[in-house]
Amino acid sequence: MPALPQIVFGGASLGHEFPTEESVQEVLTLLKDLKITKIDTAARYPPTNHGMSEKLLGITHAASQGFAISTKIFTTGGDGSGELDRASIQKSFSTSLERLGVDQVDILYIHRPDPTTPLKVQAAAFDELFEGKFKRLGLSNFKPELLQKYLDVCDENDFVKPTVYQGDYNVIIRGKNFHQKTPRPLKDHEKFRRQAIVAATDLIL
Repeated sequence: MPALPQIVFGGASLGHEFPTEESVQEVLTLLKDLKITKIDTAARYPPTNHGMSEKLLGITHAASQGFAISTKIFTTGGDGSGELDRASIQKSFSTSLERLGVDQVDILYIHRPDPTTPLKVQAAAFDELFEGKFKRLGLSNFKPELLQKYLDVCDENDFVKPTVYQGDYNVIIRGKNFHQKTPRPLKDHEKFRRQAIVAATDLIL
């Protein structure tokens, strides 16, 4: 019998709608009451105050309270060019770990594609960080054809493979953009068939 979906709390509101240590702790307490133990944040969150979401999760010691925290490599408001070279990945992730006050995260995501840095360079940098720094590698906002190319590079070079895909799924973005397009490379790839898809939504369905 397939496992039931798990709810993951999105941390983009931390540092914006919940700007203080006290307000974030109230959120964490409510999440624990609801048995929600996974938090998804990013170096970019909140968009108006980059890094504050991670910082507040660190200040409140969310990981020590039993939350599994995932984060994403920093991205600007541009097209992502140059954001996934080795130096940028290392700087972003080391800063995230420092803010969060942890040595390891659950899932480390590529927040969005980098169209100029070669995929092999990107994949090699994540492979270098894999040992002890994150449990799983995830991709977010990748179109199916680019997702397949990334998987192929990992297979060809024996790099750590992404085993989690995060994409939009809500009342508006449903069949056309999620079920019919994105999952196809996941279903075809053995590693993804055994792993996870994270559906990101701002709406309660």
